[in-house]
Amino acid sequence: MLESLYKYLSKPTPAFGLAVFRICFGLILLWDVIRIFRIELIESFYPRGIIFSYAFLNIPLVNSTMLTCFLYAMALCCVLIAVGYFFRFAMLIFTVLLTYLFFLDQTLYNNHIYLIILLGLIMSILPADSSLSLSKKRKRHYIPKWTYLILQFQVLVVYFFGGLAKLNIFWLSGHPTKEIIANKFAAIDMSSNWDLILVYLITYGGYSLIYLLVIYC
Repeated sequence: MLESLYKYLSKPTPAFGLAVFRICFGLILLWDVIRIFRIELIESFYPRGIIFSYAFLNIPLVNSTMLTCFLYAMALCCVLIAVGYFFRFAMLIFTVLLTYLFFLDQTLYNNHIYLIILLGLIMSILPADSSLSLSKKRKRHYIPKWTYLILQFQVLVVYFFGGLAKLNIFWLSGHPTKEIIANKFAAIDMSSNWDLILVYLITYGGYSLIYLLVIYC
C-alpha cells in the first residue's frame, strides 16, 4: 500500500500547470503590494504606532524608511516570482516580510493574507520554476504529482473550514456580499431581484467554484 502511495505521489506530472500558478501568484501578490502603497498603510502607522499588538509576539515596529524598503523588496520579489528568477529565494523573502507585516497589528488580520503566507511557505520548496521561467538550473517538463496535491490540500483545508464558519444566518442571508457590492458599485440597487440573484450566486456559488477548481485542476 505504501509503495502504491509513493508511486502515486511521485507520478510525473507536467510542470506547466504549476508554472502558470506561479506566474499568476506573483502577479496577484504584486497587485496587492501596489494596493498597500495606494492605501498608504505605512503612513498610517506613524506617528500612532501599533494599536493592537499580539500579546504572544509583540513585534517591534521599525522606522518608516525601513518599512517602506520592505514593501519595495516585496514588490521586487513578486516580479522575480512571476518570471521565475531566483524563485525560491524570492518566495521565501516575500513570505517572511509579509508575515512581519501580518503580525504587526491585529487590525491588519485578514484570512486571505493568512492563506497567502501558508501558500508562500509551501511554494518556497516547490519546483515551480521548472517551466516558463528565467531559471536555467531547474528546467524540466515533468515534476512529481505531490507538488500539485500539497497546494490543493492546503487550499481545500482553508476553504472547507472557512465554509463551515460561514454556515450562519448572517452569511447565508447574503451578508457581507451585499454591502461589498453596494460599496464598490454605488449604481446597483440591492433591492432589485436581479441584483439579489447576483449576491446569492456569489455567496453560495463562490465556494463551490473554488472547490471545483481545486479538485479538477
